[in-house]
Amino acid sequence: MTESLQKLFIYARKSTDDRDKQVQSIPDQVSELHAFARKNGIYIVEVLVEKQSAKKSGRKVFEAMLGRIAKGEAAGILAWHPDRLARNMTDGAKLVELVEQCDTILRFPTYTFENTPHGIFCLTLAFGQSKLYVDNLSENVRRGMRNKARRGVHPSRAPFGYINNRNTNTIDPDPEYAPIVVSLFEKYATGKFTFQCLRFKNRQGKLTPTSNVHWILNNPIYYGLVVWGGETYEGVHTPLITKKLFDKCQAVMEQRGREVRKHDSAQHPFRQLLVCAYCGCSITSSIQKGHTYYHCTKKKGKCSGKYVRGERIDEEVRSALQKISLTSAMSEEIGGKLRELYETETRAGVSRTETLRRDMKHCEEYLDRLLDMSLSGDITRDEYIAKKNTLLDEKAEIREKMRSVSGDGDSWLEPALSVIERATAIQNITASTDPADLSDFFKEIGLNRTLTGHTVRFTPRSAWKALYGAAACRTAHNSHTTDRECVVGCTGKSAHQDSNLGPSA
Repeated sequence: MTESLQKLFIYARKSTDDRDKQVQSIPDQVSELHAFARKNGIYIVEVLVEKQSAKKSGRKVFEAMLGRIAKGEAAGILAWHPDRLARNMTDGAKLVELVEQCDTILRFPTYTFENTPHGIFCLTLAFGQSKLYVDNLSENVRRGMRNKARRGVHPSRAPFGYINNRNTNTIDPDPEYAPIVVSLFEKYATGKFTFQCLRFKNRQGKLTPTSNVHWILNNPIYYGLVVWGGETYEGVHTPLITKKLFDKCQAVMEQRGREVRKHDSAQHPFRQLLVCAYCGCSITSSIQKGHTYYHCTKKKGKCSGKYVRGERIDEEVRSALQKISLTSAMSEEIGGKLRELYETETRAGVSRTETLRRDMKHCEEYLDRLLDMSLSGDITRDEYIAKKNTLLDEKAEIREKMRSVSGDGDSWLEPALSVIERATAIQNITASTDPADLSDFFKEIGLNRTLTGHTVRFTPRSAWKALYGAAACRTAHNSHTTDRECVVGCTGKSAHQDSNLGPSA
């Protein structure tokens, strides 16, 4: 076949990867190749275009083209450069085999090739150089990302709830979507919602799959850590949530928290509120002769639990709530005492801050020693990563405590006053004719809620222990101690000891 009768395919390729930005666009390639064909008397059978990386074999258009050449539809290929045909040795070997066995013609405007032993050797080197280039480029990108992660910078596209800041090369909270992320954590931490219930609309306006919700709730980047390449680093970005809230969500996830199944709250207001004290099964309800009865589900077998009328459960719950109720006068006095206690603790906060700073310094020194041990081979990489992750969690907890002590984070005073305010509102709640309100509030204040015979028992959550203790104090002292003395004394002591006062979820 003479030069003027060469029948070739034009093959133009451009990867969608960022690393090929400097390569000519496909229209430019096609235009230059057509001009080269006219100048050299080449007949173009067809223009084949592919938008895919050549780093790995398996390109559909490329494979189909080689098959058509083997069938005799064309004598060879016209491409801009050998790296447009192959950046991996598998595809390169296929081309070399076609050249050697079928005398396939390869033409390039930017590279001279002759079907000789020397020419094939040089072509093989060109394919090898193309592979080396893309491998080095990939390694350089990975190394740059690892270095960014070590500096605490999220190295890739910002996760949902953040946006990339091109000026600082870091990520910042997204004003529009960050509140959605915070809401996801807060709702899931209550244990009342499933992943399905927490689905939200993404940036494209589509409802996100449950896997995305699961990914968000498991990602420590939202409380300040960066995980990259199987290793965890301390991030420099602004956290959206606290580690305490993140851990609470993990606990709910471990318990496989499920959304409370819907039921008729008017007829079954206390269903799924209690468990049987005898066997540990849930207390359910049924309607018999026009009345609602609560009883054990007996899923574990026989149980000595009795059927209890709904009116009796209602009385028990109202009585329990009354024990922690406060009058307006008592609320004002307790609030004043708590504020005085808070001011005293604030003055003592300076020494507490110094202690936390020493703890932070010890963590950092331990991390440095841990790295030295890893580099010297004294510990394995898995041991290093596991211990490092533990220390980074400790640093995050210390940092949150430092913010709390310095006043940057939430102090115990605000949630404590919120509890007092809620306790003052109990009078209105117990006076409500809707038992569902009682059930919701009882869940808020009580843990381990059981039905023993006809009696409802519970353990008050940490935020409500002080008020419940005050009720016991009034009962124990009767006339020897006034209501206000008991409540102020117990609440002040609890507030002083518990910095996490506030309604538990």
